[in-house]
Amino acid sequence: MACQGFGGGVPVELLQRLGRRALRSCRPDLTLLLDIPTAAGFARLRRDHDRMERKAMSFHRRVRAGYRQLAKREPRRIVVVDARQAPELVSTQLRTIVMRRLRRLM
Repeated sequence: MACQGFGGGVPVELLQRLGRRALRSCRPDLTLLLDIPTAAGFARLRRDHDRMERKAMSFHRRVRAGYRQLAKREPRRIVVVDARQAPELVSTQLRTIVMRRLRRLM
């Protein structure tokens, strides 16, 4: 949705319809979005860029904005975590979010 739709220009409504048809009622209960500004994320890369990473920064900004828009639409399912923080803090937050969600199921 984010890459092909928001980033690549395929109509998001079309992708949503296709997704609903293909997946029916199968959807994740929880999605964790590790959010970081595009330039900061690229600054962390320590390897050669793959095919997707070689796309223009404007593409990656649209993808990030798309993910954030999806998170605003579904705040109960998509939890945004600020990935600019230290890895240990991000890891702790992720563990806390997952454990809280699992406790609700018990």
